[in-house]
Amino acid sequence: MKKHKVNSKAIVSYPKTPAFFALGLFVFILITITFGTVRWMTIGGFEWYKLLLLLSTSIITLFMFVRIMFVYKTVTFKGNIVIEKYPLRVGSSFETDLTKYLLFWEVKQKTIGKKQFDVLVLQTKIGQPIVISNREMTNFPEVVKFMDSRFKKYHVSKVK
Repeated sequence: MKKHKVNSKAIVSYPKTPAFFALGLFVFILITITFGTVRWMTIGGFEWYKLLLLLSTSIITLFMFVRIMFVYKTVTFKGNIVIEKYPLRVGSSFETDLTKYLLFWEVKQKTIGKKQFDVLVLQTKIGQPIVISNREMTNFPEVVKFMDSRFKKYHVSKVK
């Protein structure tokens, strides 16, 4: 009897550096403007437009910082398990057994501006889909190849 060799090597997909570097740089610039506005208010006196600038940059900085914290994730494919980890959220990790909970998967084309990107969507019975794009995440071709080899019957073209 022949046994199939199971690949136990995990495929880890994490955010590409340029995307988070750009967001981090934007937040750094906003923080600099916020502190500069506070310094400007202490030296030049209190004016309503300075307060408006301070409030707007503070709110935008806070929203961007929270966005960075909640969007950063790593997705690990090992065996039939997908693990989504959000390292910047305390204790937030989701493990999904694809043999039990996968409904279908597909690769969609998404256009942003003039560029097209591929997006892998894994729809599960649990709730929110697991979404990976080749624009923002690494190891996209390996993940698609993994899904095609292991879960070909769950591709959207085969599921009715």
